[in-house]
Amino acid sequence: DIGYNFLIDRYGQVFEGRYGGIDQPVIGAHAGGFNAESTGVSMIGDFTSSSVPGPMYQALRKLLDWKLAFHYIDPKGWTSHTVGESDCNCQRWAPGTTIPMPTINGHGDLDYTSCPGGFIYSIMDQLRNDVASDIASQGLAQWTCQWDQPTDFGPGAVSRKPGEDDVFIRGADGHLWHGYAVTPTLRGWADIGGVLTSDPDAVSSAGGRIDVVVRGTDNGAWHNVWTGTAWTGWESLGGYLGSGLSITSWGPNHFAVFGCGRDGAIWTRSWNGAGWGDWTSLGGAVHSAPDATSDGVGRLDVVVRWRDRGMYRNSFRNGAWGGWTSVGGIMTSGGGISATAVDTLQAVTLGTDSGVWINRSYGGGLTGWFSLGGVGVSDPDITKTGPNSFVVTVKGTDGRYYQRGFNGATWNDWHPI
Repeated sequence: DIGYNFLIDRYGQVFEGRYGGIDQPVIGAHAGGFNAESTGVSMIGDFTSSSVPGPMYQALRKLLDWKLAFHYIDPKGWTSHTVGESDCNCQRWAPGTTIPMPTINGHGDLDYTSCPGGFIYSIMDQLRNDVASDIASQGLAQWTCQWDQPTDFGPGAVSRKPGEDDVFIRGADGHLWHGYAVTPTLRGWADIGGVLTSDPDAVSSAGGRIDVVVRGTDNGAWHNVWTGTAWTGWESLGGYLGSGLSITSWGPNHFAVFGCGRDGAIWTRSWNGAGWGDWTSLGGAVHSAPDATSDGVGRLDVVVRWRDRGMYRNSFRNGAWGGWTSVGGIMTSGGGISATAVDTLQAVTLGTDSGVWINRSYGGGLTGWFSLGGVGVSDPDITKTGPNSFVVTVKGTDGRYYQRGFNGATWNDWHPI
């Protein structure tokens, strides 16, 4: 363990320095009086007498692209810091002094030192401009929506009648595949086509209709409908998404689609029975694809993985969104949510043990996490299969899809489909 949070060598290799997790607020020991609320990056070498190698500069640029976007910090902006106590005997300012500074700066701006060297100071403005340009051109979604999730493409599942469910996955060919299961037996897979760059999600409604949404190769939302007898074909819903999408029905012939936008916030678009509305933002600082459900006409709930790795929820009631509130937990995947009755919700995610965890609600508020076991490698999905019954679907380490269901009284065991 050393003082710097990161180190970069001349070949462009980036190393974790101080232990604790690169996405966590680990306090280093890189700048006396300024270690809290900062990140220290060591460029390995002497840059008082030699220039910065190209691969090293590009690695630093990409690291700061992610780090600043992850924390929603302007690379060309300014901040202020109150100097802390230090035993380095190098401080320019007395402890307790609050000073302004650029968000990207050198060690010599803060303490008496020749670090990081004149050659690095000579490219500091270029670095700020390059990082700002990268984030503006690619969007925060490049580094926030799903940047650190090691999960594989996961399933989307719906149920059109008790004891039966339809499972949708992205196949190895990139197509959408549809499996029909009568619990616990899968009856086979059908190729629906398309080229997916995300998990699919689906919702069922009256007449045996199923609506499916995915992200395409253009990073936009795409929609396909099973009418009960045939698929209508792929329709573009536009947008620019950094994650997979979710769809739910919140009234007769009313649907809402959700995704993480290029700004790292959740965006939604709704079908009102006659046409699609515009994409609108629900805000947020999210690090996963969303999942959504409806427990009644005009009622919606959306869950996401927040930048603190906990689950957050936003509810639509009486014509308005209530804002993001914490459900807690430590998520290592995106979440899934399903309603079995009004104010009766179930949310699932993978935990730090890679197992599936569930949080259930009776009366509106999700109240506590407990383990369903298993080992997943995808975002889990949960769907209602009957009154107070539901099934959880997740991809396992062997590449197969597994389900575990609740029948209103007891859980069955995990089984492949």
